[in-house]
Amino acid sequence: MATATKGTITLQGSAQMISEFLDFGINSILFQRNIYPENVFMPKKHYGLTVYMSEDEELRKYLDTVLAQARSWIEKGQLLQLVLVVLHADTEETLERWAFDIEKGEKFEEGTSGKKVELDHKQMQEGMKAVVKQIVSTITFLPLIEAPVMFDLLFYTTPGIEVENWDPTKPHMIKGASDSVKIRSWTSKIHTINTAVTYKAES
Repeated sequence: MATATKGTITLQGSAQMISEFLDFGINSILFQRNIYPENVFMPKKHYGLTVYMSEDEELRKYLDTVLAQARSWIEKGQLLQLVLVVLHADTEETLERWAFDIEKGEKFEEGTSGKKVELDHKQMQEGMKAVVKQIVSTITFLPLIEAPVMFDLLFYTTPGIEVENWDPTKPHMIKGASDSVKIRSWTSKIHTINTAVTYKAES
């Protein structure tokens, strides 16, 4: 859970909540888009919402590693956006791009100066829950994907960030016509998270 007391949140707490939210969101997309077999996911309750979380050991290790790095970048104000890309497994054609933008919240300056920021935790958690629910409902009306698929995670940071064993990757932009859906946002007051999906339009 976040490093926070009732009614307040710290910069580190905000980064932790974003990391948890990204974990929920990524797992929901991987489950709903059948990127991993259904039987490796188990339902878990978070904030009154059932989220299907992967128990695949290799995937769990990968997500724990990259989300820990994301949390560190968020604390330092270095992570701008995380994008989950759904790719055709055979051709590597980009079918969907799920973008999570991490922006400065109204209390960003207070949080980054080390102060505790007043926060209604229930309201924040309700906001997170609403976004995860909307991600799941949005997938139901996106174009059906019948081809085998895989995924990639892209991290957009401030200039000059280098991490050992992390290789630059291509942006996996969608070729041809595409549509997008903006999903509601939530805030920790220190950060605001905006989510949207861009997908290949049906021909």
